[in-house]
Amino acid sequence: MRNSWIVLLTFVFISSIGNTQPEISKIVQTTEKYWSVDENPEPSETQVTFFDTLGNVTRLEEYVLDSLVGINLATYDNQNREKTYTRLDADSNLISRVTFFYKAKGKSKTRIVIKDENNEIFSKELEKRNDFNKVVMHKINYVEGKMKSKVYYQYDEKGREIGYKSYVGKRLDFFLLREYNDQELVVMERMGVEPNGEDNLVYEMEYPKVDINGNWTEQQQFVDKNPYEKITRTITYR
Repeated sequence: MRNSWIVLLTFVFISSIGNTQPEISKIVQTTEKYWSVDENPEPSETQVTFFDTLGNVTRLEEYVLDSLVGINLATYDNQNREKTYTRLDADSNLISRVTFFYKAKGKSKTRIVIKDENNEIFSKELEKRNDFNKVVMHKINYVEGKMKSKVYYQYDEKGREIGYKSYVGKRLDFFLLREYNDQELVVMERMGVEPNGEDNLVYEMEYPKVDINGNWTEQQQFVDKNPYEKITRTITYR
């Protein structure tokens, strides 16, 4: 459930030029998929994301063409940690809800218990942070599925996330590497199941349009130099 929330937000990142930024209250983001098969073209998808004054995502609406298909909601505690995450269908009927419980385990580790809407434990997790308060390891133990996984995060000297590796047991399940340009925008992502595998998927990004605050409003993605997706954003500031 929580992983779905993370995936949905993969490209709803805020990249800026300069140090001073007005607060963003909403982003409307539409993705056009050039890789669609002509006979069965993939429809465009839109996400409408709402942020609180601390920059946390509180509501994310998902649309296929103009039809609402799902709503994601999140609340946060007084330490700005995710407290609840709720998924609703297009008619606002509950699909699932989880609640997060945190317990410090020393200076750098936090144990997290996630319970579902029936107050049953969904997963037991452990998060480890470095001296700069960046997550360097996240361990997940899914109770019902009895599956254990670990994610290790990497950062550069500027504190930007440049990649992660996800393991199921001791087996590398997935990896991602990321590169930035001088404007702090992601220009390449390489992902796959083997770091040196020939089947790695490599995305290259260009940003034809940015707004007056330096946040991009159009992103072009390429795979093997061929157009893959175009993402456009309309950003509302407070």
